[in-house]
Amino acid sequence: MGRKPDRYPSPLPLHSVVRLTVSNREPNVIAVMNDRIVEANSAAGKLADKKATDSGALIFATEETVPFSLYIETEKGFGFTVNENPVKKSQGINVSVMNAEAKADAVA
Repeated sequence: MGRKPDRYPSPLPLHSVVRLTVSNREPNVIAVMNDRIVEANSAAGKLADKKATDSGALIFATEETVPFSLYIETEKGFGFTVNENPVKKSQGINVSVMNAEAKADAVA
């Protein structure tokens, strides 16, 4: 069975910038809780591969050795930037983030 995703420490406001260390050897996964990623954009050539899962998470791979940015948009209109710091680690990341507005709606 797969490893549980790490959670980014707190709900993110719209257009936040997060910093993540990612693997440049293994696949990485980013998900937005209670939402689906519909678009992920970066400068040409930064991502070696990207796919959406059935649950709306993003699986991506990079061969980069220098930092780069990835802009993510979701089905509910939430968008944020991930500043990626690629390193040669044997395990890719598996991170979930929460949309602060979606959390506020769930509590109300």
